[in-house]
Amino acid sequence: MLTLALHTKTYALLSSGINKSIKDISGVLITHEHSDHIKGIVQLCKNNPELKIYTTEKTKLAIQELLCEKNILADIYGLQYGDNFDIGDFNITVIETSHDAVMPCAYNIKDKNSTITYATDLGYISDTMQNFLNTSNCNILESNFDKIMLEYGPYPASIKSRIRGMQGHLSNEDTAKAIATTLSYNPEAKFILSHLSENNNTEALAKDTIFSYLKEQNVENTDISFASQSLSFERYEV
Repeated sequence: MLTLALHTKTYALLSSGINKSIKDISGVLITHEHSDHIKGIVQLCKNNPELKIYTTEKTKLAIQELLCEKNILADIYGLQYGDNFDIGDFNITVIETSHDAVMPCAYNIKDKNSTITYATDLGYISDTMQNFLNTSNCNILESNFDKIMLEYGPYPASIKSRIRGMQGHLSNEDTAKAIATTLSYNPEAKFILSHLSENNNTEALAKDTIFSYLKEQNVENTDISFASQSLSFERYEV
């Protein structure tokens, strides 16, 4: 059984919240180097230099540069898209994503019973990504922004263009289409929707957009949860 503890901002495992010591964690997966995803990396590596960190090769170099400025050593493994490796009982595949980072990725994680695809911060769903979603028991997928909130929100035009661009984020509509496609292949698939923007989305809007689209597509019996924008961690079992 796969057990997840999702941190709203950094998606890190919180040892105190899951009754585990940091020494029990075999590895940390990082998707890209943006600050909202690695803001805890300095303290984590400073206190636990032996902890194994896994990320793509270019992201590794970006993180090492940050740590070098603090004179901190870390055990970081650099990976390529398509690489397949093991951490304990988990088998993990690195999936290419489109985002304005040096080498962003998603992860497909398997144990002997379950498969999870973790994909946030992506401008669009590629065919490869959709195939992973279709064959996973559970998908952690971003539903980042509501189009109207973004359009009339406070961000400057350049930031709005970045968010809705091919290297930005998924809108609620994008996510709804990906869910519908997945469920047409795998009606039992579960979804945990995450990375909802605090300024350009709400859970209520995301739910309304996604469930309205699924109803139009005659998709029923969906298992969809929404990761909190404010709770420090949430625990799921698949």
